[in-house]
Amino acid sequence: MAKKTGGPPQVVAWVRFRRSERRMCARAIQELTVIAVIALLIPVAGLPLHAQNDGDGSLRALADKHDFYIGAAVQSRFIASEPRYAETLAREFNMLVGEYEMKMAVIQPAPGAFNFGPTDAMVEFAEANGMAVRGHTLIWHSATPSWVEKGDFTREKAIDILHDYITAVVSRYKGRIMAWDVVNEAIDGTGMRETVWYDLIGPEYIDLAFQWAHEADPDALLFYNDYNAEDMNAKSDAVYDLVKGMIERGVPIHGVGLQMHIRLGTFRESGGLSTASVAENIERLGALGLQVHITEMDVRTGGINTDAAFAEQAQIYYHALTVCLEAKACTALLTWGFTDQHTWIRVNLGEVNDRPLIFDEDYQPKPAYYGLRKALEGETIEAAALRTLAAAQGFYIGAAAQSGLIAGDAQYTEILAREFNMLALEHETKLSAVQPEPGVFDFDGADAAVEFAESHDMAVRGHRLVWHDAVPAWITAGDFTREEAIDILHDYVTAIVTRYKGRVAAWDVVSEAIDDDGALRQSIWYDLIGPEYIDLAFQWAHKADPDALLFYSDYGVDGINAKAEAVYESVKEWVERGVPIHGVSLEMRADLHTSTVALGPNIERLGALGLQAHVIEMDVTTPGGSAGVLKLQAGVYADVLKTCLEAGACTALLVRGGTDKYADLDDGDHPQIFDEHYRPQPAYYAMQEVLVKAMDWNE
Repeated sequence: MAKKTGGPPQVVAWVRFRRSERRMCARAIQELTVIAVIALLIPVAGLPLHAQNDGDGSLRALADKHDFYIGAAVQSRFIASEPRYAETLAREFNMLVGEYEMKMAVIQPAPGAFNFGPTDAMVEFAEANGMAVRGHTLIWHSATPSWVEKGDFTREKAIDILHDYITAVVSRYKGRIMAWDVVNEAIDGTGMRETVWYDLIGPEYIDLAFQWAHEADPDALLFYNDYNAEDMNAKSDAVYDLVKGMIERGVPIHGVGLQMHIRLGTFRESGGLSTASVAENIERLGALGLQVHITEMDVRTGGINTDAAFAEQAQIYYHALTVCLEAKACTALLTWGFTDQHTWIRVNLGEVNDRPLIFDEDYQPKPAYYGLRKALEGETIEAAALRTLAAAQGFYIGAAAQSGLIAGDAQYTEILAREFNMLALEHETKLSAVQPEPGVFDFDGADAAVEFAESHDMAVRGHRLVWHDAVPAWITAGDFTREEAIDILHDYVTAIVTRYKGRVAAWDVVSEAIDDDGALRQSIWYDLIGPEYIDLAFQWAHKADPDALLFYSDYGVDGINAKAEAVYESVKEWVERGVPIHGVSLEMRADLHTSTVALGPNIERLGALGLQAHVIEMDVTTPGGSAGVLKLQAGVYADVLKTCLEAGACTALLVRGGTDKYADLDDGDHPQIFDEHYRPQPAYYAMQEVLVKAMDWNE
């Protein structure tokens, strides 16, 4: 097939399988070998199903327009026994690959005994329905029959066995199988994997295998296939060096297969695998004259089977296909299976709740299917980011951040810009940061954070203008009169609010002025000025920027307790006195036992005063990071967000930083919605799901 050219790739990141899972897969395939040999003998009718369907809206019809292969791994027994399986396969794909049929343990289970029945049936089905076939795989260490593994062969005998096997298989399907994965997963990390063939023959077994396959069918495309080698990394460097050396030695190799078994939550702007990095890798392979196929794609959900999770899964499929279509060397994308009913992840790994593929158990297309269609149709697919979902409902989802981290961590800033439509300045607007010395103002940090927010269409919250903590030493150690203290506080509040007039949407003017027992806190401002410092601070801030929303913020006021009652009574009095206050910020430092029973009523009574409520600084401490704990944590985040959305007065929820990497809790705690590697945790998807449901989207 001819291949088109494309434009620049969009960006997406990926997470790979752990080695332990690969080993589990290998063991499971060996255990399945005996069963497969028997089950795959079921005959398959050669009915041309594709000819009976209107394929104009199918994946294969769209792929044909691009001269591109869209395919799936299949099993002959399901083609024979499940009409919907066969019909869906023929309608949607123009290429297939055998999931088990063509592996040596299945084809040659005993010396001299060849079982071609399952592969014959699969190839006949493909030919009857106008589909190309990929052969997978001639050599794989995990699908080597036990008689080879346990045999005590000389090098010469091992060469004869491998030669005869490859020659017999490739010759049988000469002219009928378009491409072969000749060698699969020969690299372990960055070095050669010590397989039975490596041990018996030496590293040259790879060159020999390609030469024998080429001699058996000179027209077949011959591929090397591997996992975790999709982007620019140490393993892909090793793969690149391997195939480059083969080309230089004149070995007949025509392409590289990139498996792309990945996980939900991998649609990220950068970090780990990204489409930019995948595109770079594909480009360098193409520069060697090689084709690239994405050969085994699936996207594991880990049992998070919500609408939001499936939307995220669709994103990943969309961007994987997009980067392939835009890369000249990439000519095919195949999923490893196509229905969740028969995914290897359930069968081999026992993860029965995983739903990694593009059709569900009933062969109904999932959002991932439409993600592939949109890529083939050249349409864009909007990210289901938290900020997108929140903004559609006039709601703010935000994070507290520091300008130093924004400047120094590109991955962090990409998450902030992508996921949040509000930015809280974590330290930059506190008095000790802005005015470290008398008359000396330092706005650099706040300026940088505000400029970042503005450049990414994020609203800004200024945090803690007046707080008992973060007061510079020159004030705490000074012996000021009441009038001097008023002047100091007035000049500071006026200077900073004026500087960001029209640029900061909301200010936490006074924070934590009330103690846990409900009494006013004996802070330095209380001691120097008296309780009226609160009224004065709000008045000065309002005068400096009449359009800014002014909040009182405090912790421990989301429940029913003395402090919550004192805060309510205080702000009620301020409103009655005409103090320009517009809302209350509820600092939500939660744990797994946090209840939202009182949160809704608290917000509602604030709303009755004409005030808004913002949930700020939210995190949920976890005793360790087990799956069960993170699930409970996700429930807390979801309950708080749901309660906030349902209360009309609540207009924003902000997390404290967003990522465990910068959490101010003990090591080993996972309080945020992204982990330390910027991967979404269950809490992220829980919040995403709440926002989706709140929009009442119906297809």
